[in-house]
Amino acid sequence: MQEVPDKEVLIMGDFNYRDVDWKTGTAYHFADPDTHEFVETIEYCFYEQHVLSPTRVDAILDTVLSRDPELVSNVTVIHNLGNSDHNMVCFSVHHEHETYITTTESSGILIKVITIP
Repeated sequence: MQEVPDKEVLIMGDFNYRDVDWKTGTAYHFADPDTHEFVETIEYCFYEQHVLSPTRVDAILDTVLSRDPELVSNVTVIHNLGNSDHNMVCFSVHHEHETYITTTESSGILIKVITIP
């Protein structure tokens, strides 16, 4: 996570760090060293956890991390999918990008190529 370039970054997944208070961004004192290291890395890299509701029973095990608090909104935790023991996380991503349009003609046919870098 520390080696990701300084661009818009969105990291999401089932990280299973049960012993983190995501509302304060701190690991509980009894958490294992890996959990403490993960939380320190999140803080060091200026990532923000957007999921603040439990995703499995009473724990927040699934994360949506970004450096830009405006990148993610409308985070909701809903029911589980199939036999999963985790609830699904739904959210909106706000990302602007440039679009490059190239138009060429070949054999009387107009070809438009849209590139999103």
